[in-house]
Amino acid sequence: MPNVADLRAADIILSYESTFVSWLIRKVTKSQWSHVGIYDGCGNFYSAVPFKGVCKQPLPNLARKAVCRVKSLNDSQRQIVVDLCQSNLGRKYDFVQVLLVGWRIVTHRIDTNTGDPDQNKYECSEFVAEMFSKVGVYFGKIIDNVLPETIWASQLVDKLP
Repeated sequence: MPNVADLRAADIILSYESTFVSWLIRKVTKSQWSHVGIYDGCGNFYSAVPFKGVCKQPLPNLARKAVCRVKSLNDSQRQIVVDLCQSNLGRKYDFVQVLLVGWRIVTHRIDTNTGDPDQNKYECSEFVAEMFSKVGVYFGKIIDNVLPETIWASQLVDKLP
């Protein structure tokens, strides 16, 4: 796990917790990660959180977390991603999308877009995928099908030691 001093704006932080919900998410998505967000370079972490929506929080303890960095981003693009995170603060959490993603996983229809009923709401990986799509980085064909594991396994990122 890198030191906080080694992190840069727009680094992606993936995590899991020792809770039942985190375990369930990891089990259903076949992932080692249950949450993902974006570091702002100033000690803060942006993510979409149930019951809070898109929020900015102090960077959590880096235990049970990993960091990856999009390979192709320049400093200007990093700042755009962070600015987009800031401008989306307060957007609601998308519980419906979580259910749709779960349904697509269970039915093995992950490459199918069943439609997002509200484009102004996010779940964590959808939030990260959309912020990066604005600077031309696409983690998947359909943004609302991207999972934390999709980002972690992407050839577009370097994993920080």
